[in-house]
Amino acid sequence: MHLEIHTPELEQRMRRQIQSGHFHDVDELLTKALDALDEKSPVASPEQRGHSDPQAQSHIDWMACELIEAIPGKVSGRPIVRGTRILPDAIVNSYDAGDTLDFIHENYPGLTVVQIRRLIEFAHAQREQPAL
Repeated sequence: MHLEIHTPELEQRMRRQIQSGHFHDVDELLTKALDALDEKSPVASPEQRGHSDPQAQSHIDWMACELIEAIPGKVSGRPIVRGTRILPDAIVNSYDAGDTLDFIHENYPGLTVVQIRRLIEFAHAQREQPAL
């Protein structure tokens, strides 16, 4: 896995902590890196996040979906698919960008096709768009 951080001081700090053995597992490392990026980075524009469609920016209340949880300290407390570190927006954005359910499932083998379909249907219903 290659992690590229475009903030030199943050990259140096993360490298020092990795080399010193500060992190006990990959989840801890990724959580700290995401938290540090959230603190240091300005909010990205929709285009920088890969969302140029204004409808894709509609607010989705992920916590109303039975498949979602948010745990403080895990992926910065963002909504994630229960029992994983997968952001539901990543699934929906892949589908909206034209990826098939099978392709998404290949890239997220920890999720079933039924879960993937439910996330897409939930998001589209929240946005009042046609679902599958």
